[in-house]
Amino acid sequence: MVSHQMKVKDAIRYLSELPEDEEIVIAWWRQDSFYSFEPSLTDEEWNERISYIEKWIDWSRDHEAIGCMLEEAKNTR
Repeated sequence: MVSHQMKVKDAIRYLSELPEDEEIVIAWWRQDSFYSFEPSLTDEEWNERISYIEKWIDWSRDHEAIGCMLEEAKNTR
């Protein structure tokens, strides 16, 4: 599982190592997805906040939830 902040170039490099027909789950958020902040975040503010979030966010529940959904999907076939 990979879940961390990365630059687009790093994501491209990582994804280019995978087979093109491999199924994956991927999620990302761009700075402009959070347009509700007034005033808008500067690039520097965005990067600082993302670095903070990366230190404290716990993605294990998301991983567990996907695992549960995979099991549920298996049982519905």
